[in-house]
Amino acid sequence: MAKAAPDGYTLLHVTTSFVINPHVYKKLPYDIGKDFVPVVNVATGTGYLLMVNPALPVRTVAELVDYGRKAAKPITYSSPGIGNTLHLAGELFAARAGMSMLHVPYKSASQALNAVAAGDVDIMFIPPTIALPYVQSGKVRTLGFTGEQRTPEYPDAPTMAQAGVADFVLPAAWQGLFAPAGTPQAAIDTIAATVRDIVAQPAFAKMLRDGGYEPDPRAGQAFAELVRTDSARYAEAVKRAGIEAQ
Repeated sequence: MAKAAPDGYTLLHVTTSFVINPHVYKKLPYDIGKDFVPVVNVATGTGYLLMVNPALPVRTVAELVDYGRKAAKPITYSSPGIGNTLHLAGELFAARAGMSMLHVPYKSASQALNAVAAGDVDIMFIPPTIALPYVQSGKVRTLGFTGEQRTPEYPDAPTMAQAGVADFVLPAAWQGLFAPAGTPQAAIDTIAATVRDIVAQPAFAKMLRDGGYEPDPRAGQAFAELVRTDSARYAEAVKRAGIEAQ
């Protein structure tokens, strides 16, 4: 993709992992800043739920933080592997809350979630759509939400700011389009306008919301700023997690 002709006919559809990779891999065959240009975002996840095993003696984020600070051993949290957004969400939470947590990686999100439900791990950050059946069955308890606003699916879950954890907003992964560097601005503008039209269609917007995303066709400098902000945010989380570039 980085070496494709910059004619506007070849696009890269990627998620937030695109800005995480440079912080966890020493040698990539491309440079995000030099080889690609942000065209337009399509959708952004609303945020992640903070879920705990019901046996954990906490019912609020504040109680969890207090418990974690006083516990004889670190709170454990799971994610589907190392260096993914759910792993780094946990690290950012620990940093903002001022406590230590121990990461326990699994091979998939379902395994990581089952570990919380079984009590093998204390907590996890997870997209709302994945968590719903576990919450409804009582296998896990929801304490908070990392989005800027409460999620309609879980109106009782406060945002992290409302729960007392300052400077911790994580809207979850975005889905965006990039083009090879050098693509004519006219082509970029045409693609961005077309994507905005598509995202505005009710059926398409419903599909996104059913999957846990909100339509978010920000383009140009607005999308570029989102990319820069997330790159800095996850660079901090990677450093705190002690992840050494491979």
